[in-house]
Amino acid sequence: MAALGSLELLAAGFSASFGVQVLPPQAAAVSDCRGADEAPHKLTIHDLFHLSHSMVPREKPCTTGGEIEVNCRGMIGGTTTIRVSLGTTVSEMKKMVSDKLGIEKDIRFMYDRNILDDESTVESAEILNGATINFIVLTTDRKPEGIFELDPALLAKRFDHDFTGKNDGNDVYMRGQYRYFRPCGWYRYAVAVQNVYGNNTWLGPNGIRTGTCTGEWPVSYHGTKMRQEGAVVVKEFRGGELEYINGVYSSPSLAMIDEFYAQIFEFEGKSYKIALQNRINPDIAGGHLKIIPKERTEVGADYWVSPMEDPTEKIYDVRPYGIIIKQV
Repeated sequence: MAALGSLELLAAGFSASFGVQVLPPQAAAVSDCRGADEAPHKLTIHDLFHLSHSMVPREKPCTTGGEIEVNCRGMIGGTTTIRVSLGTTVSEMKKMVSDKLGIEKDIRFMYDRNILDDESTVESAEILNGATINFIVLTTDRKPEGIFELDPALLAKRFDHDFTGKNDGNDVYMRGQYRYFRPCGWYRYAVAVQNVYGNNTWLGPNGIRTGTCTGEWPVSYHGTKMRQEGAVVVKEFRGGELEYINGVYSSPSLAMIDEFYAQIFEFEGKSYKIALQNRINPDIAGGHLKIIPKERTEVGADYWVSPMEDPTEKIYDVRPYGIIIKQV
């Protein structure tokens, strides 16, 4: 029976987190995928991360009937931007995307991990200016076209670590001048990130150590439920007004992520939680990191916001290097 550390469990966690069927390597070859593409689509860890992270627009949709811009991203390719009004329906948005990208089949829209009904409008779905909607092409029986397979080349099995029996007590670990709370109680799947972003200074040296090193980036955690229902649209009071902060959200507090944002899923009759472990560009002065103190977050812990993260421009300020799972 598969257990912590297995790719079957990892695939099940991703399937629950992103609303699509994600299979472990080689499993697609024996699955019933007739009517889909011949080969499964490789869904990499980095693709999954950038589908899950919370990019919060700076503005709410205007209330004067003006247009807003919405980014539409296909899970297996195809990206475009459309301009819509508050009254534009999801059905009309789908037609815009299909026309621009030459898609002849029906598509399914997902926003904050929720499937959008055709009759919903921009206003009723609370789609924000600058938001990203993910879409999947459907087969004739309205199932997602193709199946998705984890790419084993994106994992670094030799760096996996079982923290399920660990308890750091009063021990203090540091990474990048910030305290690092190790994922005690979780199993960590390592992501193959060495040499992916040029040099590896941001990772620091391998091995268990309490101290940090020059140039090393701090550790944060991200839960895929951070996209649900605007959960991390952090509100700061400035002169009595609310400001919506743009960026990728994470936190150095795993305890907070565990309580509020880690996705729960079922596998082989047991319940598990899944979250991502990242390294964060700590350059506050350069605008790469904004820290929202716990006094303003209402969740008892800091939020770290990375406003400049943009994979389309090859700006990777949030670098997932581990996927953590625990049984609950």
